[in-house]
Amino acid sequence: MNVLNELNVEVSILGAFGCGVFKNDVQFVAKCFAEEGRKGAKVNCFAICGCGENLNAFQKEFEGQE
Repeated sequence: MNVLNELNVEVSILGAFGCGVFKNDVQFVAKCFAEEGRKGAKVNCFAICGCGENLNAFQKEFEGQE
């Protein structure tokens, strides 16, 4: 996210990095993305397959943000 912010990226399309094979805590990852995302890009789009724990965590953290 720091690189995106430094490059003045307006729109980012990302995934739930680290939440699959690396088994990072999805709630922690979503919270970090939400906090850092507020500092830079105007639009952060997350491509998350399926409807499960990853999607729920990201929806919770980004709820209310436009």
